[in-house]
Amino acid sequence: MGNDLASWNLEEMHYFNEAFLNFWLVDILNFLRFIPSWTPGAYFKKLGDRSTWLSHQIRYTPFAKARQLHISGELGHSIATDLLEEFGATENAQDALANLYLGGADTVCLHCFRQSTL
Repeated sequence: MGNDLASWNLEEMHYFNEAFLNFWLVDILNFLRFIPSWTPGAYFKKLGDRSTWLSHQIRYTPFAKARQLHISGELGHSIATDLLEEFGATENAQDALANLYLGGADTVCLHCFRQSTL
């Protein structure tokens, strides 16, 4: 997936850190979750919407690409190939690949981020 996936991961990590390291009034006043996203001070809504979109892209787009490559025969031997051949394009196979990817991507992206800031 190249640069798209890498940029989605870095952006998602930024939002993850921002969400957990900041104080959000909506955590105390739960009724604020019902206000529209255009309301001043509702940045948490925009952050949540973008984060949801990014998570969806990171989870579904690479699996669709791997499935497409597997069908065309261009996907070499890998864990993705083994899972697709054994279980097919099921949600369990997608979840397994997503978990494997996210475990490695956070480590690799953090390493790349540290290298680029040196």
